[in-house]
Amino acid sequence: MTNPSLFSVFTGSVLLSTFLALSSPCRAQDREPKTPLSKEMSGIQNDLRSLRKALADPSQQATAVSLVKDMEAHATKAKTFDPAKTKDIPDADKQQFITDFHTQMDGLIADLQKLETAVSSGDTAGANTLLTKLQQDKRDGHKKFNADKGGPGGGRGWGGGTGGPGGQPPAQSGTGN
Repeated sequence: MTNPSLFSVFTGSVLLSTFLALSSPCRAQDREPKTPLSKEMSGIQNDLRSLRKALADPSQQATAVSLVKDMEAHATKAKTFDPAKTKDIPDADKQQFITDFHTQMDGLIADLQKLETAVSSGDTAGANTLLTKLQQDKRDGHKKFNADKGGPGGGRGWGGGTGGPGGQPPAQSGTGN
């Protein structure tokens, strides 16, 4: 004889597993960038997560420099796209909106170049200061230019942890973030 409660638990477990397996791809798709601009910005976010780890290890300086260069490339490519929010801007204000976006992106690229210089020279404190600035600039930029609240990644910010955009300011120990 089978135990009816054991059968119910097994059936419920199978149903839950099936539901989770079917719903997971949908949730993953919701997190995928939806526009070319958001894909580039997500590239910056991913590189930034790796950069924080690389900065914490002085032996990874070359990797850190490479990540910053990749972030610069993403930012340069991102500048060629219009924000999705552009379609919601009245025609009379559209050109100024796009000009403001390009100015913001130029600032990001300039800051990434400064970050590259700091990382290349081993200036971890300077790099951390720039990461904090990038975090604030990202928040400001997403408020103005992003049609979705929070921007790519659902508002988690760039990286989310300590020591980088999206997280708490890094400790000033000189070891990186």
